[in-house]
Amino acid sequence: MAKTTDRDRLLRILADTKITGQGLRILLLLYLSIDTGAFAPITPHEIARLLNLHDSCVKRSLRTLVENGFVRRRYQTGKLVGYEIVEEE
Repeated sequence: MAKTTDRDRLLRILADTKITGQGLRILLLLYLSIDTGAFAPITPHEIARLLNLHDSCVKRSLRTLVENGFVRRRYQTGKLVGYEIVEEE
């Protein structure tokens, strides 16, 4: 099976009706915040501050992104330390 390209992944994201404009903004910010691999060391509060959104809106959009398999939460010693973008094979 061929590996999914960035273009294919972006088209899948854009076609997904569960992802709102806010979700897309957050996903783009996660891509911009990537530290190593696919990990973005950023918290929901930091995302809200950078995008000028309410914390609750950010948390709701992140939950949708997690539930639909676009990102996963990463914890260290029980504390949320950021988000990892799920790369499809």
